[in-house]
Amino acid sequence: MQLMLDNLPPAVTESDLLTLFAELGIPAPTEVTIAPGLRDKPSAAITFEQDHTGMEAIVKLLDGRIWMEHAMHASHSSFFR
Repeated sequence: MQLMLDNLPPAVTESDLLTLFAELGIPAPTEVTIAPGLRDKPSAAITFEQDHTGMEAIVKLLDGRIWMEHAMHASHSSFFR
């Protein structure tokens, strides 16, 4: 399943995201793609080997979390691969 993270810090890297996931006990993703977002706030599409319940738990950990002075928005979908 795929996690979408929006409103990320402008200079965010894949390494930054992997460190955040490790700190929160989130399993390592299989793929991370960071794309430019609106007004210097990138978005990321992150693929995990998780079922719906696992993805809901990850979304709850990340949605609204303040990280690097940005309130992230998290959602998930099984439609994108």
